[in-house]
Amino acid sequence: QIPAPRLVPIMTSLKFTGTPSSLNMVIEPMQMNFEGKGYVNFVSDNSVEPTIVKNQITIKGQVEEQNGFNPIPATFYADGSDPSIAKYHVDLEKGFILKLNSDPTGAGADQSYNLKIDHGGEEVTKTDNDWSLLTYTGNLLTDDNTLNAKGDDKNKNMMTFTVHGDISVDGDSMSVSNIQLPFGTMSMVYDFPNKMLRGTLQVNDQQLGPFTAGGTIEMQFAPSGWYFLGACKINTGMPGPFASMNMGFLIGNSPVEQPALDEVTQYSFDKTSLCWLKDGDNSSRIEGFFITAGKNILDKQLGVELGIADFYLEAKAGGEASLYTKFSPFTITLSAGLYGEVIAGAAALNVSVNGTASLDGSMTGSVSKDEYCIGGKIQADVSGDINVDLEVKTLSASFSKHAIVKLILSSQGGVSTSFDFGSGAAQPSCNSKSNCGN
Repeated sequence: QIPAPRLVPIMTSLKFTGTPSSLNMVIEPMQMNFEGKGYVNFVSDNSVEPTIVKNQITIKGQVEEQNGFNPIPATFYADGSDPSIAKYHVDLEKGFILKLNSDPTGAGADQSYNLKIDHGGEEVTKTDNDWSLLTYTGNLLTDDNTLNAKGDDKNKNMMTFTVHGDISVDGDSMSVSNIQLPFGTMSMVYDFPNKMLRGTLQVNDQQLGPFTAGGTIEMQFAPSGWYFLGACKINTGMPGPFASMNMGFLIGNSPVEQPALDEVTQYSFDKTSLCWLKDGDNSSRIEGFFITAGKNILDKQLGVELGIADFYLEAKAGGEASLYTKFSPFTITLSAGLYGEVIAGAAALNVSVNGTASLDGSMTGSVSKDEYCIGGKIQADVSGDINVDLEVKTLSASFSKHAIVKLILSSQGGVSTSFDFGSGAAQPSCNSKSNCGN
């Protein structure tokens, strides 16, 4: 009988050999298990003899959770030899490689994620009446060299797992090797059915290509790969109104679903820049890091009289830059432009209007350390319908308007924007094209 919490009396057999004056005792392997907090079970290994000495009982086994984390070798101790440590404790095997998202008996596949356990276990302290939660800490190991923690840096990508019934994961940092990007404090949950880690990172300002950014970032480690994504405000290092911009970014080596792409591009005018992330089957995959940053610099209305009622056209436009860097081969692709839209609306009751035109334009000019001048001029043909509900009848009419949107950013003149009706081709023009053809 071991009077530890949650344990019941255990039956075993003692086998004696030798002479009455010199007996040798062997304790035959026993069946012993108990469930601690978080539905974690310790199960003895009935092929290994327990050890009983004057002040200590030692039983080899493993900790496991059904449909949860893969089994981890462990040793149960009932210990009276050292008053400074817990009387009852389960210690995990140091150096054991725990497979986080693959068959525990298999060799694993490319992009699998494993944890090399440094320390961990559960215990009953002298002041407690129950077992503590099971925790284990180790380095992330992966076949993906961008995250690989193998090498001399034993603290790289170290995570602590705590089993509450689900598994929460904490860590001081996460770093990507190939481009040397450190990330801040992380908090994750281990997804049992899919054997994947999902969570968030709280990141202080970090250098991402030519930009610096920080904020709360989502992350995922799955059998198919890993990624971080976020949307925050960044400092670009550019002069003038683009010194700070709203940014979405994605870094990883993984397929990416549409909800993640929508979050990354929430500040983007130009969705075609996502072509850089498209595979041949039109699915999306990140193999490096992608940044898209934009800023509204024009939001203006023009009134229109149309006989039956008045309405307005509203122009929204801004600048945007997108950057995509691949891990291998290491390449950088950058595009910049002016984008926006002109929409029709009405402020009066019972008046509805529809009509829109997207703005595809160009940004041209020069930027140096001391001086910059960037400008663009975009034209749009806006047509639509207007309806006036007079209760007894509805008046309808159609309209067509040609509008010119102009933006100039200059170190000399600051920001100059205009939205006017007019005609003629937009100038200046730009003939260069990005990989997406725009």
